[in-house]
Amino acid sequence: MAIFTRTLTRVDIERRLTIPRYCVGAFPAVQESQAVELKVNDEMGHVWTFRCSLQSAINPRLVFSSGWLHFASSKHLHVGDTIVIHREVDQDNTDAPYKIEVPTRALPAQQRARSHQVAVHGYYASDLTRALPRPRWSTPTHQPRNRELEVIEL
Repeated sequence: MAIFTRTLTRVDIERRLTIPRYCVGAFPAVQESQAVELKVNDEMGHVWTFRCSLQSAINPRLVFSSGWLHFASSKHLHVGDTIVIHREVDQDNTDAPYKIEVPTRALPAQQRARSHQVAVHGYYASDLTRALPRPRWSTPTHQPRNRELEVIEL
């Protein structure tokens, strides 16, 4: 059963993932000055450990930080990608680890790979290096290296 679905923002990818208030009860209780390690499985079965803590004492928000940031960078998540966190119950009616899925990507894979490159006049550097011919050197290779200069008197 899905706990929540979220479209990622820049803060979610660069700093922390804030858990919506309506689903805080689905996660372990966290004290103000403590953090809890939360085991989460991805689609491939890899187990990730997310650090779950309270963001502030005045307006407490549950956040995933250190392990989440590693997950986001490993999965190449970008702004606009969607994640789903859910929890499944196995046949023995005991809770299994949390699961995380990335069902929606904001950009096609080719554009996502280029998102860190800088475009110049509408072209990416990877396109230019393949499209341009190799440079020809202006000095011919058949000329001797130590040529003497001929002096002409006028």
